[in-house]
Amino acid sequence: MAVSPQNVTTGITLMALQLLMNATQQRDVIKIIVINLLVLTTALVPPRLNEKHWVSLLVNGWLNITRTAA
Repeated sequence: MAVSPQNVTTGITLMALQLLMNATQQRDVIKIIVINLLVLTTALVPPRLNEKHWVSLLVNGWLNITRTAA
């Protein structure tokens, strides 16, 4: 299956929902809010942006969020 912005956005939204269900600390809730903001902003990325670059930006953002919140 090809990687599309919709697939990536759906995956991140599902991860955020899973984190929300497991959130027990304020830090976790902040992490979820940041992830959702990331999803919203990346959904507005222009289609002409290289898809691989777009996905790498998302992955790096996700890694930074999890590293910072850990």
